[in-house]
Amino acid sequence: MSRSTIISEPIVTDKTPRRGRPRKFDAPEVLRQAMMTFWEKGYHATSIDDLTVSTGIQKSSLYAAFGDKASLFLASLDRYTELVCSGEMASLQKGSTPSESLHSFFTEVIRAATGSKGPRGCMIVCVLSELASTEKKLQKRLLEIIKSNDQAIADRLRQTGFRGDCDKTGRLTSTMVLGYAVRARSGESRASLLASIPATVEMILK
Repeated sequence: MSRSTIISEPIVTDKTPRRGRPRKFDAPEVLRQAMMTFWEKGYHATSIDDLTVSTGIQKSSLYAAFGDKASLFLASLDRYTELVCSGEMASLQKGSTPSESLHSFFTEVIRAATGSKGPRGCMIVCVLSELASTEKKLQKRLLEIIKSNDQAIADRLRQTGFRGDCDKTGRLTSTMVLGYAVRARSGESRASLLASIPATVEMILK
């Protein structure tokens, strides 16, 4: 769904549930609001009522536009990758050495995980463990994103001339990202997390 997508939402009343002149809403913004709700509350704790409040869209219209809760979550997850993950992965391109690239990457990861305008941590980390035994389709998509990030990191290490095992180092780097997200979610300060980056990068690349 493109960022310019506009969806017509039927105005629903108790007496005429499907009548009325359609009101248009911005689908990417609706998904951003849903994303923030899932990110803050987790998947199971987020109700459809929570989503109607955060998006400002009536329940019947959410279902009509995005499908069920699981489908809305997957669409919100895609929005998360657009708004958050893409910036983190782009930061890998800064710097010409493995150390510089990873330092830039971890800095952006921590910045995103400790922002003041949204939930702390990482949306993927916040929901991954709770979906492991209950929502296999959703868990599969989350793991696909993680593996894609592993590969992107490994590819960037190759580009910078890293002489070690790029695939293993990519997975290790991604694992450290998940750890940073958990610590950020628990309330550790941005300054504290940023201060640990040099030691983390040294450990990964040695």
